[in-house]
Amino acid sequence: TRVSWFVATAPTLLLIVFGLLDFVEYLQIAGGIVALLLVYITVPMYRRAKREGAVTDPGWSLGRIGSVPILSLFILGMILMAVGSFFGL
Repeated sequence: TRVSWFVATAPTLLLIVFGLLDFVEYLQIAGGIVALLLVYITVPMYRRAKREGAVTDPGWSLGRIGSVPILSLFILGMILMAVGSFFGL
């Protein structure tokens, strides 16, 4: 637990303590990283759901928004947002 805590917090702490980045630049980088994480989590979850089959009694549904083309557009948008955040566009 301590090692994972250190690995997760040390880079951020070093960036802030040594003032290598402004706060807004740090937020742009963090936004890009979060967007990439969401993309890399969404695709495996979708593939696993396709492999294991549909849930017979879901508590909620995305309806048409959950179709493959819409999810593909969502993932593409997340990738573009991550790249734009990383390069400060």
